[in-house]
Amino acid sequence: MTWQVAFQTFSTGLAGIAVFFLYDLVKEYKSFKKDVADDLASLREERRIYKEAVMRTLLKFEELRLTSETSIKVINQEMIMFKRQMNEISEDTKSAHSFMKKAFGLAKALNERSARHEKDIQALKVQIGDTIIFKSGK
Repeated sequence: MTWQVAFQTFSTGLAGIAVFFLYDLVKEYKSFKKDVADDLASLREERRIYKEAVMRTLLKFEELRLTSETSIKVINQEMIMFKRQMNEISEDTKSAHSFMKKAFGLAKALNERSARHEKDIQALKVQIGDTIIFKSGK
């Protein structure tokens, strides 16, 4: 075997190894390309799901905000009605208090007059003694 044949054999062997490596490289590239495509599809799907979740969350926040605003408005209206009722009750209480003061004043005046009349009646009883002034209608 001459050195040319040895070199040719060696070169052929290297070429075969290179072809094998190229074949393996192409196979790995195709596999990598498929994996990247699958990963991209998966990431797109995850991104879509994430966007939907964010939109649902934003809608929930908006719904909660609107519900809270409505609740606050209702509470404010209820407070206004409650204040009106309390003012009416206060006015009624003042009116009742004024009426009771007048009633107690009249009752006091009547009691004083009754006491004076009782004194006058007692004085007349003492003056009259056992004399019967009024006869019953029997």
